[in-house]
Formats: sequence, structure tokens, C-alpha cells
Amino acid sequence: MVGVGGRAAIRLALREGRRLAGSKVVVYVTSREGGRVAFVCSRRVGGAVVRNRARRIMREAVRALGPRIRGELHLVLVAQPAIRGARMHEVLAELGSVLGRAGILAR
Repeated sequence: MVGVGGRAAIRLALREGRRLAGSKVVVYVTSREGGRVAFVCSRRVGGAVVRNRARRIMREAVRALGPRIRGELHLVLVAQPAIRGARMHEVLAELGSVLGRAGILAR
């Protein structure tokens, strides 16, 4: 997994990607070369401190699950307001569940 994709790649994933919804995180998946991950967190989630914490937690969850993610996929993770106050293990469990149901995680 490589860092953040450009705006065009994010917009494409949001428009054409497969949507996988959880209560704290919504994941958009497209299969493209170069497997990238982007993290989106709007002001609906909270102030700057809350948004930065949400992005950090999502980033760590992807880092923990990274070796199990199949193929070269573009993932866009969008934080939902329910992520406010969530702990790392809660976001990791939800992300693992969402990606597992979609068949994206290897066992």
C-alpha cells in the first residue's frame, strides 16, 4: 500500500468505486494499478483535532490490515461522525469486518 492518491483518483473512486459501509468508516474500492489508499474526513466529523485523530486511527487500521489486503486496489476511507471518540481496536475490527465481507482480505 502506498500513501495518498491524487484528487482525481479520489473523485473517481468516490464516483465509480464499490461502496462498503460501516458505521464509523465507509470504504470505496476500485481496482487499479498501484494500490493506493486515501483518507477523507469532513468537518461533519468534528474540529481539526478530532479529524486528525480520525485520520490517524484509519491510517493505523489500514497499516495493520495491509499485508492481508488482496491485489492492487485503490481504497478511499471516509470517516463518519460515529468515529468521533472511537478507539483504535473498534475501527480496526469494523474495517476488518467490512473488507472481509467484501472478500478483499486474505485469511
